[in-house]
Amino acid sequence: MRTGLGIGVGVGLWVLSIAIANAQAAVIGAHPQSLIVAAAAHRTLPGLVIDLFFGAGVVAVVEELFFRVVLFALFRQRMRFVYAAMLSSALFAVAHEISAWLPVFALGMALAYLYEKRHSLWTNALAHGTLNAISFLLLFLLPDLGS
Repeated sequence: MRTGLGIGVGVGLWVLSIAIANAQAAVIGAHPQSLIVAAAAHRTLPGLVIDLFFGAGVVAVVEELFFRVVLFALFRQRMRFVYAAMLSSALFAVAHEISAWLPVFALGMALAYLYEKRHSLWTNALAHGTLNAISFLLLFLLPDLGS
């Protein structure tokens, strides 16, 4: 159940992040994220494997551990869900580059909600990792997508 939920939420979050990023780009203009620039710079199979291992594996676990299991849970002990989610999501967004703040904030809110309901680092890490993996795979297969 945890695996299917994590993957399903990750796919849904990827769609949500693309929709928000496109809306943001329509308003303020497109600014490629450093992730897109970096992935395009080493578009090889070994580069993809490294991106997937670190970006969809290590980073997803570490970010979920810090932003949801530690920060969100700490805030949640002291305040209502919506405030704890907003504060941890704002910090999550600030930790990413400015051009991605809005979509990353929305992702943080959804991941906080998932953690609130499941209390599972692994479900959250799988959702986050799925989102990152889709991005890396599409950037590898369709390099002009991020331009």
